[in-house]
Amino acid sequence: MKDITEYFLIIGLVVSSIVLAIALFQLYSIYKNGGYPDYTHCGYSFTVAPSNYVDESQIIIYPEYVIINVSNVSIGRFAPSGSMLPILDEYTNGLRVIPKNVSDIHLGDIITYEELDCSGDIETALANNLTICSIELIIHRIIAMGNDSEGIYYIPKGDNNRITDRKIRFNEIRYKSIGFIY
Repeated sequence: MKDITEYFLIIGLVVSSIVLAIALFQLYSIYKNGGYPDYTHCGYSFTVAPSNYVDESQIIIYPEYVIINVSNVSIGRFAPSGSMLPILDEYTNGLRVIPKNVSDIHLGDIITYEELDCSGDIETALANNLTICSIELIIHRIIAMGNDSEGIYYIPKGDNNRITDRKIRFNEIRYKSIGFIY
């Protein structure tokens, strides 16, 4: 009887150790990613799908063409950065809308936001009276959302990037992608 009790005690300790190791691994992955979950475990990336913006009833298919009945849509083009492969690259045609309020943005949505880039050559810019900084448009997926003392924030990340971007606010979001045509 003593042998069986020791056997179950050992199994219990092993299982507890495994559960503890998994929990510590998850906490470490959040810690190394700036406090935000990165949805990457054991080499696999778990990506949240974008919210549904276009209802099936808004898509009309004819033999010669397709109509997507959505207002205020524009076409987006993308830089060859590779951060959102294989979803989009520089040859992808994106359909995008301007979000009206925070309720238009959901976990998994692919958004375009503004980022101030001051990586230019300062000496050349000053010598030629040029602007040092420029505004870049970044297209990444919302992987986390939260609320702090300044209000609602979003954490975007390129699907192929190892780390997340900084916190962004709704007023920095220019577009929400609603479809991609290849």
